[in-house]
Amino acid sequence: MSGDRFNRSWTAAVIAVCLCLCAAGQDASQSRPAEALRAEASQLEAAHQWEKAIEIYHRELELHRRTGDRAEQAFVLNRIGSAYDSLSKYKEAIATFEQAFDIVRALGIRPGEAAILDNLGSAWASLGDCDRASSYYRSALAVQTALGNAAGIAGVTSNLATCEVETGHIDNAIALFESALELRRKAGQPEREAPILNNLAAVYVLLGEYRKALDFHQQALALRRRMADRRGEGESLMNIGSAYRGLGQLDDALRHYEQGRAILAEVRDHRAEAVALERIGSLYAERSDYEKAVDNLERALPLARAASDRRNQSAVLNALGTVHHLLGDHRRALAFFNQALPLSAAIADRSGQADLQLNIGATYDATGQTAPAIAAYRAALGLYRELRMPQGEAVALNNLGRALLVAGNRPEAETNLRQALEIETRIADPRNQSYTAALLGRVSRESGKPAESRDFSMRALSLAQQVGDPRAEAAALQQLALTARAAGQVRPAVFYAKLAVNTVQGIRSRNRGLSQDLRESYARRNQEVYRLLASLLIEQGRLPEAQQATNLLKQEEYVEFTRRDANRPAGLAGRADLTSEESAWAARYREASERLVGAGARYSELTARRQRTAQEDQELVRIEKDLEAGNQAFRRVLDELARQLPSKSPAAGLPLKDIEAFGSDLADLPEGTVAIYTIAGDEKLQTILVTPNVRRAYAYPIPSADLNRKIATFREAVQNPSSDPKPLAAELYRMLIVPALASDLEQAHARTLMFSLDGALRYIPLAALYDGRRYLIEKYRLEVFTPASAARLKDEPKADWRLAGFGVTRAFGDFPALPNVAAELSGIVERDAIPGDVLLDDQFSQSALVDRLRRGYSVVHIATHFNFAPGDESRSFLLLGDGRRLTLAELDAMVNPFRGVDLLTLSACNTGVGDGRELEGLGVIAQRKGAKAVVATLWPVADDSTSEFMRAFYRLRQSEPRLAKAEALRQAQLRLLKGEARPAEPSAARGVRRTSADAPVKPRDWSHPYYWAPFFLMGNWL
Repeated sequence: MSGDRFNRSWTAAVIAVCLCLCAAGQDASQSRPAEALRAEASQLEAAHQWEKAIEIYHRELELHRRTGDRAEQAFVLNRIGSAYDSLSKYKEAIATFEQAFDIVRALGIRPGEAAILDNLGSAWASLGDCDRASSYYRSALAVQTALGNAAGIAGVTSNLATCEVETGHIDNAIALFESALELRRKAGQPEREAPILNNLAAVYVLLGEYRKALDFHQQALALRRRMADRRGEGESLMNIGSAYRGLGQLDDALRHYEQGRAILAEVRDHRAEAVALERIGSLYAERSDYEKAVDNLERALPLARAASDRRNQSAVLNALGTVHHLLGDHRRALAFFNQALPLSAAIADRSGQADLQLNIGATYDATGQTAPAIAAYRAALGLYRELRMPQGEAVALNNLGRALLVAGNRPEAETNLRQALEIETRIADPRNQSYTAALLGRVSRESGKPAESRDFSMRALSLAQQVGDPRAEAAALQQLALTARAAGQVRPAVFYAKLAVNTVQGIRSRNRGLSQDLRESYARRNQEVYRLLASLLIEQGRLPEAQQATNLLKQEEYVEFTRRDANRPAGLAGRADLTSEESAWAARYREASERLVGAGARYSELTARRQRTAQEDQELVRIEKDLEAGNQAFRRVLDELARQLPSKSPAAGLPLKDIEAFGSDLADLPEGTVAIYTIAGDEKLQTILVTPNVRRAYAYPIPSADLNRKIATFREAVQNPSSDPKPLAAELYRMLIVPALASDLEQAHARTLMFSLDGALRYIPLAALYDGRRYLIEKYRLEVFTPASAARLKDEPKADWRLAGFGVTRAFGDFPALPNVAAELSGIVERDAIPGDVLLDDQFSQSALVDRLRRGYSVVHIATHFNFAPGDESRSFLLLGDGRRLTLAELDAMVNPFRGVDLLTLSACNTGVGDGRELEGLGVIAQRKGAKAVVATLWPVADDSTSEFMRAFYRLRQSEPRLAKAEALRQAQLRLLKGEARPAEPSAARGVRRTSADAPVKPRDWSHPYYWAPFFLMGNWL
């Protein structure tokens, strides 16, 4: 549970021993050294300095051993045992309590026996051995009953109740707690009522009845305020916060948490303050406010360590690991989990160990480390089984099954998943049943059992609808789409895939305020469904709809990259449009699913209760019948869908307005302009040719993993000036420009190819693709477009350019000097006679950049280093001339800094590189911030050849102002390709410093693609 821990009467037991010893006639007076040592140890205990207190108590114990005072020895041993317990060193505590017990039993001090038996029970309970703990509690209860000690009976009864909770005997626990509470009230001990009220509340939290829990906590708060118990008041406020958290009232929860934490800090109870900070941090994580979550958890950790509280240390570390796992920082997450694990092991917290093993497995899973993930899941599974925790067992079996499936062990995966489903069905856990059934649908499909796959997938979908879980619904719909596709039912597959995409889009739209990292993580988990839909549509020739699905994915990717705020939804609000026939089926689908949702909400509420009235049991029976009928009706709808929607569809798809408008845009561009969309599917590379009048799809059969490897190999070859990349370039050319597409380009008299690139295809230097005789750049002008550039593709450029040039020539840290930058910029502005300003080094500051941009220059040229950190715009930056770093996060915060800029040239490294998943690079950011066109790069470029290339580009454009930017870029590339420019001396790359092993050697010329192929144009190419 998220909040309360059960309280045991430790302090009362210690006091009881002291009183019983005196009552037995033992001489409590000691020599002054013993009195001084006891006083010092007590002060250390009050300050929670348990280790030092133990050391002092041992010195006092030695004095009593010398005098032979066994009663005092028992008292001090009991204090030492209590200190060990406070350190969570329960085995040491037990050994010490047993020494004390032997003494009091030998002396015949019955009250002492009862108190120490109680302490032994609590220590064993903390170790998770409730059977042994209950045995000690019952022995203590028998002694207290014989003594007629009502207060002692109340304390032991309450402790015994905690073990009844741990062993699942909830009814017994409630009865025992209520009995203890009545004894406290009869004894007139209001100060001791509050812990029992808290324990009763904790039981109702376990039952999911947070309203009752809140009532008990509020009673405890009133008592503690009346008793002026500030520490108890702080604890009760924390518990009230946890009750509100269980009710989903997170604002109220946070308010009470903060009030409680402030009081605990005021009374200097650092141990309790650490617990409070852990709860606050975990709540912020639940609200996706990870910065505040980490701040509170990092404040909690040193406090927990200072208090030597291993249980809370483990909890804080686990929470920190979970937050970093959600942020995608799996390396640090694993480090936190691995720190927490030995702490849980040291205090024998097997439930905590199981949770940590599960989290460790999930972290390995997320990073593709299947073998260690499987080992961790197996460890968690064993612990959950030992602890008889069926829900945890089912989750572990589910995770293990998924990991085994990834590892290729389908039989064992299926065994585990079927066991998980059986447990989830038995304990009435429909949410997890849905996820497991969807995985079993995948197993059946991959095993060649389409009918069984469909049954599991439909079961997963109806369960997801029942609990109202859109993530589970999307997963089930995707499985249904894949199952329908395998059975040749393509149009039902499209329908399911569209519903899945729209469900994901709905989730993203509702959660646009989440952190960038969480949005990125969600996109990575769901990108396959967009590509599945596009692939299905292309198979049917429904090209406009396929383009829409692809654009939805690209818009999502851009949103993740730029951390857009809630006022700028972009693609988040988009949906995959439905045909009229699909819309009719969607209405029937919603009608059938709403019936399940209505019944399912009440069903989940009732089944979560361990105690129900007879009337509620009758209601549950009725709801189960309604759900059964609803599930049958839902499946009939899906069955009818499969029968009525034909397997094949006409070639013409839905005429989407935005796609048609784009075709019209092509007609407004110069003659010979065509667009080529690419989709890297699981098993094939697909392309779509779009002309003003025609749309046609092509495919090349290649698994995406093989394609990615070929792209990586090609990039490695093309970046090595001593290699021959033509064989690989020709192979990729045949995949991307298949013969039918090449023929259609000729028939369309194509002159300019506008590419929309998917996945790892973004890494390909298009200019260097080779048809066996010529490079692609020798045949066509090339341009890359993204959603960020679509709106300004037709804007007419200014005939007369004015240029603002910025450059770095000096070395900074790992970034080498760029001596050719000064000549590059001066050559452009002076010798090539483009009017403008040049700011180098110290003159090139952020304020100077912003100032020049405000002056309306049509061309901005930045020659420097760019550091690209995949997935992190705060570590991706342009190096400024004063050594400062302008990050993409800072650039994104600016208000359209490049507004009015016809061309932004980023004469640096990797400025057009994304990570092959979400990030499309600095070039997209620049276009979103106003630049109509961007010249960017795909790898670290050489300084001297880049300088020559840029001067040639501008010289060509300036000599013929009507020359298109794409044509000027092409001719500059051809100049290097044909050897018309030659190097003088080798120079550094515009990237991090190279080692001596890969330092560049002086080339004969710059004809190798390494020098000219990384440059490409994004956006308006006119």
